[in-house]
Amino acid sequence: MEKPSAAGPGTTDTRLHRRSLRRRVAAIGLVGYTLLVVAWALFSDRMPDTEGFTFWDLQEAGQLILWLSGLARQAAWQLACHLAIGLLTALTLGSAVPRSYRVRMGRWLGILLAAWVLSAVVRGFELGELPALTYLAWPWTGCLIGHWLGMTAVRGLRAVPWFILQLASLVLLVSASSGELLLAVLEKEPMPFQAATVTSAQKRRLVALIRSSREVPIDGQDHYLLRLGEQDVDLLVAWGLSLGTAQRKARVEFGQGKATALVCWGAIVPRLGQRFLNVRLDSVVQLDDGHLQVQIQRLVIGAVPVPRLVLAVIEPMIVAAIVNDPDTGSIIGSLQRLDIRPGNVDLIYGKGAFKAQVLPPLIARLGAHPDLVEATRAQVHYLIDLADELPDGDERFGAFMQAAFTLAAVRSRVSSPQLENRAAIYALGILLGHPKVEMLLGTVTDAKLRRTARRQIRAVPLRGRRDWTRHFWVSAVVAIVSSEALSDAIGLLKEELDAGGQGSGLSFADLMADRAGTLFGLAATGSEQAGRTVQQRLQAGFDL
Repeated sequence: MEKPSAAGPGTTDTRLHRRSLRRRVAAIGLVGYTLLVVAWALFSDRMPDTEGFTFWDLQEAGQLILWLSGLARQAAWQLACHLAIGLLTALTLGSAVPRSYRVRMGRWLGILLAAWVLSAVVRGFELGELPALTYLAWPWTGCLIGHWLGMTAVRGLRAVPWFILQLASLVLLVSASSGELLLAVLEKEPMPFQAATVTSAQKRRLVALIRSSREVPIDGQDHYLLRLGEQDVDLLVAWGLSLGTAQRKARVEFGQGKATALVCWGAIVPRLGQRFLNVRLDSVVQLDDGHLQVQIQRLVIGAVPVPRLVLAVIEPMIVAAIVNDPDTGSIIGSLQRLDIRPGNVDLIYGKGAFKAQVLPPLIARLGAHPDLVEATRAQVHYLIDLADELPDGDERFGAFMQAAFTLAAVRSRVSSPQLENRAAIYALGILLGHPKVEMLLGTVTDAKLRRTARRQIRAVPLRGRRDWTRHFWVSAVVAIVSSEALSDAIGLLKEELDAGGQGSGLSFADLMADRAGTLFGLAATGSEQAGRTVQQRLQAGFDL
């Protein structure tokens, strides 16, 4: 009697059963995993992203590294999520039955296409809209890797050695390519152009240029035209992004409808010494009724041209970084049109909106520390919430001061008393001095909060004179503004205070209120010990 062979009917049935079971389990896993990822996308806001970063945040090396690491985490997240889709799709549909090469390749591509379609659907739920091809680059890459792993698993243990060899070769290739890429990207010499020199006189000239925009009729309506030359834009970039040294510099060049940005960033790289990241970006920029469109034609980093596929991914990120910024976004939104010509750019805007949006950000970008902005915002919210509980009349002035510096003392337990006192003075300057004081610091309030402040705080007199309160706190703020910003900001702020011909002329009482505010601001922020002394003195109350 013959013994059944190793490949007999029983063995074949067992293999078919195992294959069928594997497919059913993989199919259940694929459906369950897909539903889980879709639910996560719909109901969770913890997916890694870079939406919190804005164009201006990227001027600091630390913020730039944080932004890039956020992009890396986002890419890794998408790779991992969609790798599983490719893997489970291959396990569900893959087969190890020998076939001709053509049939195997057709089935291989068919399974990959099915994984890509499912990945695109999941990505659509993540984005909340039909995804463009640029948003599918990382997910489809993850799908491809998962598909590779899944098809290897389907073929069984005999495919593992070949897979390991392929994987090791790929890792070595990527590692060697990364090293070569790093050397090609980081160059030994900086780009050969001169950085714009930022001086107080140049800043004043730019502000005056913006304020002197001329009126032009367009389509039967009155608009304003601001023409900026390449040197003006270079100066704005150097001023706003603090790029004005041999180590950090930038320059723009204009053509017909096109803009070229040159950026050079120097750094000390371990084992390589001084290196420069030289970037050239050629783009077509269009702006119509506040809608910004950027089409990157060429991007060269060091000696490496970036592939078009990568550019398609970068384009929406650049636009989002500009539009999401509260200052640059509002500026873009206030413009009607932007015309780029060789040597200059024309900004066309309606009445009021552009000047109201541009001047505060220009002054605010002079370098206010983000911790100071946050502390000032906390003070403003606290004082507005407390306003109804404070007494009226002359006592109200002292009560506001006492409340602000009491909070400053509490916050100084984990912060700098000088910074917290500066925040208290800025907050009192905004609420009791003049709302335009905010232009010296940056965005602290919004329209709703300003309406609440006007309703809650009302008039705060100093010996019966509300204008003395304004003089005192505006002067206190002026005293603590950095010298770099002082000459540019005071003229703009004074113009707001005296708007409408309401200036009272020469008044020794006003000058005394100014002087008192100035001396108080200097005393409260002169040193850490002085800051704590002022906090202790004001917490106990005082005789006005």
